[in-house]
Amino acid sequence: MTGTANKFPFAVTQDQRIHDDVRRQITWHPDIESKHIVVVVRDAFVFLTGSVLTCLERREAEKAAEASLGVTRVINLLRVDPKCHRSDDEIVSDVRASLLLGTGIWDEELVCEVHNGAVTLRGGVHWGFERQRAEDMTLAILGVTCVNNLIEVHTVSHDKSPVLVYPLCKALRPLQAEFETAC
Repeated sequence: MTGTANKFPFAVTQDQRIHDDVRRQITWHPDIESKHIVVVVRDAFVFLTGSVLTCLERREAEKAAEASLGVTRVINLLRVDPKCHRSDDEIVSDVRASLLLGTGIWDEELVCEVHNGAVTLRGGVHWGFERQRAEDMTLAILGVTCVNNLIEVHTVSHDKSPVLVYPLCKALRPLQAEFETAC
């Protein structure tokens, strides 16, 4: 056998295996443009450096690294570096359009403030997933450097529940009568 170099494509050390796994996770993730991301692993700590175009890429790269087996901590030092400068008014307009089209939750109760690319979302929604979706969609907008999500989740009070239940009961009443006569 000639050549004593590593004949097997397996990593030599735990850190090398983690590095390879994190690179694969980042490379194959559809929301991440991985060309400018550098991965360094030391004692199972993953350091992400370089630049990405959006906050969503930054967050997804961190999540991809955390998903790799053996990672004990991820230090995310990625810079959000959009290739074009956008005004705060343009970003507000895009956030509003994105939330309206992508979630259907935009109303006058939601407020979007932008200062030098930093977005603050305020207002209220009925469900936690709507709050999270609003943040996710905002993170994906070009020019956003960070998102401060102050949207509150307003639960339906028990006082209002009869208002929602009554129309449902009224609609089901014919079916109930049919069921009772069948038994």
